Formats: sequence, C-alpha cells, structure tokens
Amino acid sequence: MSQARLVIMKFLGGAVNAIKMTHPQLDAYNKFGVNLYMAGACELLGEHKKISPEQRNMLIQETVEVIGTRPEQARHMISRLDGYRKEGRYRQMINAGRVAMDRHIHGSGDPFMAIGGIMKDWNTPQSQQVAATSVTILFTDMVGSTDMTQTIGDSAAQDIIRAHNFIVRAALSHHNGKEVKHTGDGIMASFDSPTDAVGAAIEIQQRAREHNVKWPKLSLGLRIGMNTGEPIIEENDYFGTTVQIAARVCAAAGADQIWLSADTRALIPPASGMRFHSHGAQRLKGVKAPHELFEVLWTEERAQELDRLKLRREEMGQQKTAQVAPRPAAPSVLPTPYSPEETARAREAARQHLQHDGGKR
Repeated sequence: MSQARLVIMKFLGGAVNAIKMTHPQLDAYNKFGVNLYMAGACELLGEHKKISPEQRNMLIQETVEVIGTRPEQARHMISRLDGYRKEGRYRQMINAGRVAMDRHIHGSGDPFMAIGGIMKDWNTPQSQQVAATSVTILFTDMVGSTDMTQTIGDSAAQDIIRAHNFIVRAALSHHNGKEVKHTGDGIMASFDSPTDAVGAAIEIQQRAREHNVKWPKLSLGLRIGMNTGEPIIEENDYFGTTVQIAARVCAAAGADQIWLSADTRALIPPASGMRFHSHGAQRLKGVKAPHELFEVLWTEERAQELDRLKLRREEMGQQKTAQVAPRPAAPSVLPTPYSPEETARAREAARQHLQHDGGKR
C-alpha cells in the first residue's frame, strides 16, 4: 500500500502540472472530472499492485482529498463509481486515467500528453443521435441580470456569474446532470432522472442562499424551471416543445423558486420525500394550452407562506359566497279581505263623504 501511495502521488503531481497548462483554476465541475480521472488511475494501479478493493478505495479518497475534495464528497463519489461508468462522459474520464496510469507504470511515453484534449472533451456537451428515454430539461435564470450589471458594474456582475456557474456545475456533478449550454443569464442542463433534476435544483438554491449570506453585496437571485419529455437532439443541443415548455416554466417562477411541469411532477415518487405545491393551470407564453405548474417546497418558510395564502383565499371565497347568497323573500303584504258588514259600512261612509264634499262646492 505504501508503494502504491508513492506511485499515485508522483502521478498526481504530473497530472496536476499538465492540467494547469490549460486549466489554471479548476471549478467544481472540472475538479469532479479530475477526480474521476484519478479514480481510474488508482483502479489500474490497484490492479497492478494487487491491493484489495478497500485499500483501492482508500487510495482514491486520499488522492482526491489532496486536490481539495472534501472527505464526504470523496466518499460519495467512490460509492457511485459503478453508476458513473454507465454514463459515457464519466466513463471516458475514468478510462483516460487508467490509460495514463498504464503508461506511467510501464514508461511508454508521456502519460499526460492527451490531458488537454481530455479536458476539452469533458467541457464540451456530448452529442447524441436519439433520446432513448424521456429527458428532464432544467433551466436556471439569474433574476434581474441586466439591471444587476448596470447597478454594480461589469466586473462585479461577472463575479456573480462565476458564482452561479460554480454552484450549478457542482450540483450537476452531484446529481448526474449534464450541462447542455450556458444561456448568458443561466445554464441549460439535462437529466435522465426527474428526481435527480429536482435534487440538483434544491442544492442550487441552498448554495445560492449560503452565497448571499456570505456575500450580501454580490447577491445571487435564481429562478429554476424544468420539464420532462422527449426532445429533439441535434448538434450537441436539445430542441422542441419539451425544451420550450421548460424555458417557459422557468420564466413563470419567482426569485428563489423552483417550478416544474405536471409531466415532471408525475414522475417523482412519493418515497423521494419532496414536497410540492400546485399553482393550478397557467398560461405560458407561446404555448396554446394551459399547463398545471408545481412549485418545489424546498424551505419551510415558503411552505408556511403558501399555506397561509391558501387559507386566506379559502376565507375570501367563503365571504364572497356569503355576499352573493340569495336573500330570504320578504313576507307577503296582501290586503286582508273584509267581511260583508265591513264592506257595507265602508261604502256608506264613502257615499256620505262624497255628498258632504259636493255640498261644499
């Protein structure tokens, strides 16, 4: 095990130096890619040194922690390595690390000669021909980005954009998401699992809130929206109704909110423990039919706020119903019929009154 540590540390030093030539600073997304690369290298080294799987995992954890990965993140990555191999991009990084370590062990050329191209591929969205299953498309949007630039200036605004990119890409790496493209005011991403998409969105909002506490003068307000369907895939990008509705759902959300379509909501299992609030049928720009939209209740404060709003609406509805309720009919005021004797007396009184009045004239 000690010999394996010496080999991997020497390998790591060479890999880091080579990566710095093209990526002087590693954001969370690229650090995750390097972690996969080093995991592949450790696996090959473990096979060569015939160490146990437990020792191999320990070697991976020690190696990625050296480059700044937190212990809990390292353990999380190691536990999901088998799953990562099923995804083309992740598998490519793992295999690249294995190839480089094999060259390093046998001295067959520069093991890091391909690292520049590997990192470029890692940062280029993959092209797919067809979507074999449904895909969840997620959009983030920085609220008021135009006003923000005019208010705080280009330099500070760029700092906020970098913070946004760091937060979103880290969440994508933690929840099996794939960045499709940067939209200028946000990021478009895709997920095979709607539950992963919602999990990533919650993490993004949580990290954005932490950022705002730490950097109140560089506040980051985000809205997030998503939709699930079978989009058209062409030239490393997604198109079609699925994408259009996802963008409109994002536009409907407010700052610090996560909204999703009914198609996405229907695919979230109850066991996820996630909570949602229906905003009913909503008209979306450019979409003919109204769509029921749901909000993810990722904070208790928001859940309580919506509960109060629902209660207030119910009370207003009851008051309105009471105001328009039909009033009870007024009692009938029909004249009471007279007896024959009373009728005769009334006629005699009227005759005498007329005679008396005529005498005056």
